[in-house]
Amino acid sequence: MAASCTGARCGQLVTTLSDAQGDFLSYIVTLDSVQLQTASGVSVETLPIATQVDFAQLVDLGEVLGAGQIPSGNYVSVMLTLDYTNAQITADNGSGTAVSLQPVDANGNPVTGAVTVTLQLDNAHSLVITPGDVAQLALDFNLAASNTVNLTAGTVQVEPTLAASVVPSGTFPLRVRGLLASASTSDGDFIVDVEPFHTQSGSSGQLTVDVTPTTTYQINGTAYVGSAGLTALAAASSGTMVAAFGTLAFATQTLSATNVLAGTSLQSPSQDEISGAVTASNGTTLTVRDATWVRPSGAFQFEPSDVTVTVGPNTLVTEEGETGSFSTADISVGQQLDVFGSASQASGGALSLDATSGEAMLDFTPAWGLVTDLAAGSSVTLNLESLDGIEPSVFNFSGTGTSASSDASPGAYVVSTGDLSQSSLAVGSPARVIGFVAPFGSAPPDFTAQTLVNYAAVTDELVTSWGRAGSTAAFTGLSATSTSLTPDLTGVVVDFIAIGPQFLELTTLASAPTIVPATTSGVVFTIGHAGKFMAQSYDTFSAFVSALAGDLDGTTAVITVAASGAYDASTNTFTATRVAVLLSD
Repeated sequence: MAASCTGARCGQLVTTLSDAQGDFLSYIVTLDSVQLQTASGVSVETLPIATQVDFAQLVDLGEVLGAGQIPSGNYVSVMLTLDYTNAQITADNGSGTAVSLQPVDANGNPVTGAVTVTLQLDNAHSLVITPGDVAQLALDFNLAASNTVNLTAGTVQVEPTLAASVVPSGTFPLRVRGLLASASTSDGDFIVDVEPFHTQSGSSGQLTVDVTPTTTYQINGTAYVGSAGLTALAAASSGTMVAAFGTLAFATQTLSATNVLAGTSLQSPSQDEISGAVTASNGTTLTVRDATWVRPSGAFQFEPSDVTVTVGPNTLVTEEGETGSFSTADISVGQQLDVFGSASQASGGALSLDATSGEAMLDFTPAWGLVTDLAAGSSVTLNLESLDGIEPSVFNFSGTGTSASSDASPGAYVVSTGDLSQSSLAVGSPARVIGFVAPFGSAPPDFTAQTLVNYAAVTDELVTSWGRAGSTAAFTGLSATSTSLTPDLTGVVVDFIAIGPQFLELTTLASAPTIVPATTSGVVFTIGHAGKFMAQSYDTFSAFVSALAGDLDGTTAVITVAASGAYDASTNTFTATRVAVLLSD
C-alpha cells in the first residue's frame, strides 16, 4: 500500500476474501501478500502484514481484507501469496474424526513454503482506481477446485484456484474486524481501522459501518439492541477491538451491520478463546468438538481432538442477538459456543479451558434434517442429519431433557418455531433451521428456531474430479458458443452434488446434470491452470466458455469442476453463480 497516497492521486479499494465450499474442518495457512498489478507490471501491495487465515471458516462468511488508499491506475491482475510453512489442514474421515493432511504438490512432494498464484481479472472488467472514488475487489478461494484429498495417504494436493472480480454480489454476508476509530450516535455509524482475521497490528484502511434500530450488540459481555448498543460502543475507548457482520453496499462501500461484537465479547487481551460445538455436557463440564483455539496474542490453531471446557456460576453468558439474562444452564449439547478462560495443555496434547471466571457466548447454530412432523404454529420435528455441521452420532444427548426419557433424540428432534411461518416446510422434505439449542435439562423442545429455511433456498455445491490425470473429454459437445456445460462422467473419481448435508452421486442419475449460468449479479467463472499457478476470472459465462473451449485443445485435461448454485432435480439442471475449472496445463 503506498504510504504517499493522497486524495488527489488515490482512491479507496475495499478488498474482500471468501471461500467456496470444500470438505475441510480447517484450512489454516498464512496470507503473505496481495499485490495489484497493472498491464505494464507496476505492483502495489495491499496487505500491510502477513496474517493467518482459516479458509474453512470463510464458506458462509466473507472477510473484509482491507479498505485502504490505492494509487490511481488500471489494474488487470492480482498476485496472491500463500505460505504453507505452518499449514494446518484437516478433514473429516467420514466418521466424525479429524485427519491431519500434509500439503503436497503435483509430484507428491511436500509443500512447505510460499506459493504465489496470479489471478487475472476479466478483460472487460479490470480494476480501475480513480482519485476520490471507492472500488471493490472480491477474492474467492475455491477449496474444492484447489485441493485433491487422499485420506489414505494423509495428503492434500494443493493447486490454489481463486476467482477475482470487481462486480461481486452485494448480498454476500461479510465481517469487518479491527480497532474502533470513532462512533457517532447522531450519524448512526462507526468507523473501523481494518485488521482482518486475527491480526493484531497493521491497519489496512478504514471502513464505515452503518447500524439500524434492529442491529444487535455484545460489548464486554453485555447485550444491547439498536441505539443503546451504539451509545455503549461510542462510550468505549478508541482502539477497542470490534467486529461487525452484515452486507456491503456496492455504491457507498459501507457495511450495513446486523450484529456487532466488541471488547472482550470479541477477543480478550488476557484470556484464551475456544470456539466450537458442544458435543456432551454434565452442566459444568463441556466437551467441544472441531474447536479453534485463539490465544490472547491472536495466534490460533485448530484442535483435532475434543476440548474439555469447565464453566461455573461466575461464567458470564450472553446469546447472539438477544438481550436478557443467561447462565451456564443455557449451554447445552449441539450449541455453537465461543468461550473465554484460561487454557492448559497436558503433555499428551489434550487441551482444556477453565472458564469459571470467564465469558461464554452462544452463537446462532444451524441444524439440518428431514421434516417428519409439523405442528402448525408450534414446532417442527426433524430426523436430524447434522447439527452445527456435525453428524448426530457424534453427540451425547444425555441430560438434555427434563428426564432421561425426554433427552433430545436425533431421529425425532423437536424444534420450536414460535411465530415463524412454516409455509416453506413440508413433511418428507428437508429443511434447515437456525437458532439456539434449548437450555440443558429442559428439552423438549430440543431447539428454538430463529429462522426456517427449506433446502431450495440453500446454496448447493457440484464437484466432479477426474484425479490428477484429468480428462481431455470432460464436457459433452463443448464449443466456443455453448450456453451450458454438461460434464462427461467417464472416469470420474469424485462426483456429487451437496445439498446441505446430503450428497447426491452424479453417476447414479439417468444423465449428467447440465450446468447453466445464473442471471443474478455477482456471478464469476474461473479457469485455473495447475502448471502455471494462474487463474483467469470471467464475469460473463460466454467469455468463460469461449476461453475454456480454446484451452481444451485435445491435450489439456480437466482435473476438477466445482460449481456453487442451485440444483433442480426435476430438470436435472444446476444453475451456477460460481464455476471453477482446474486444467492440467
